[in-house]
Amino acid sequence: MTDWHFGYEFNTPIVGESNYQPALDKNYKNPNSLKKGASAFVDVELVYEPNNPYDKNAVAVVSSYETLGYLSKQDAIRYRHLCEGNRDTLSVRCKIYRGDHPMYGAWVDLNLEDLAESPQSLRKYNDTPSQPTPPPIPESPKQKISMTTIVVGALILFFVFSIVF
Repeated sequence: MTDWHFGYEFNTPIVGESNYQPALDKNYKNPNSLKKGASAFVDVELVYEPNNPYDKNAVAVVSSYETLGYLSKQDAIRYRHLCEGNRDTLSVRCKIYRGDHPMYGAWVDLNLEDLAESPQSLRKYNDTPSQPTPPPIPESPKQKISMTTIVVGALILFFVFSIVF
């Protein structure tokens, strides 16, 4: 289910938060984070980790303090595919929620369903979609018309018109 706050769409969950509760707590309690009810909103980076020993497609969610969790395996693969491997980091907004629960949960503002066309997409971050460039059209050789050709053509036209009229 999509969760909307301040014009952001939080429908991509972060996984592995149980391993990063101290970092989530620091971000949640940070006086500079934007608070609304039981939620805190912070800016984070999505960081591609090609050398991650558990998942070669891993995408970490990293705050100014430290890692908060990861995109799920399916979301990381989709994110890497939609970015076409051209981006190692991306800044997005993160929602951290605790409520009455003893542990924090987190979601990021990332629309993976239609990343290229979504207002919450890479275009929001001034990326241009990469498209294949068509091959150049070969130039046709230009023919030069000499002055002699022009004069001969004019004389032929003169004689044709003089015979007809």
